[in-house]
Amino acid sequence: MVTSEEGKIILSQLCQAIINLDENKTLSRFSQAMELKLDPRSIIQDGFCKGMKIVGEKCETGEYFFPQLIDFSSALDAGMSVLNPKLSLPAYPPDSSIVMGVIEGDIHDIGKNIVKAILTSYGHRIIDLGKDVPPSVFIEAAIKEKARIICVSTSVNTTMSGMEKVLDSVRSRGLQDKIKVMVGGNTISEKYANDIGADGFASNAALALNEINSLISK
Repeated sequence: MVTSEEGKIILSQLCQAIINLDENKTLSRFSQAMELKLDPRSIIQDGFCKGMKIVGEKCETGEYFFPQLIDFSSALDAGMSVLNPKLSLPAYPPDSSIVMGVIEGDIHDIGKNIVKAILTSYGHRIIDLGKDVPPSVFIEAAIKEKARIICVSTSVNTTMSGMEKVLDSVRSRGLQDKIKVMVGGNTISEKYANDIGADGFASNAALALNEINSLISK
């Protein structure tokens, strides 16, 4: 998506700054990319997402730890807050809104924020509930916002049962045909998602976009 050689260099540097968890360079490269008037979606996909994919891999191998990512997340949030208003978004119907959050007991929201950035860049309306969200809040927000999809994530094994509570709440209210629930996170497997009856599952941010689009088209 990047057309200029200078733009490619800046996005490569942004990607590397993110991989290094370098807050100052990350913000600087975000600013340079904006000054060059690069396509905001390219900044997200070719800089932000590529960098965060490798950061995620480093977390899985134990090279990085979640406290480091929490400290670094403010730089990512600052960069994305400048970028998002510049996005030229397609018009999704109001009933394709997505409620998103990290389940109660878990404060690790890096993965959720990456998925949010990608979905936002493609025009989806996101209602971000944040982290440490009680199961009941997901369903209440979905009803209030007339959302068709709830995305629940966790990175902690001991909080996985909260996902099933969200699904149980949707079913107990008879809303399973109107509201779909997608789960994800680095502790969640496709088997677990199937076992609890989730409507969708994504092991990474790129797959999340495909899964969301599939659920909306159903």
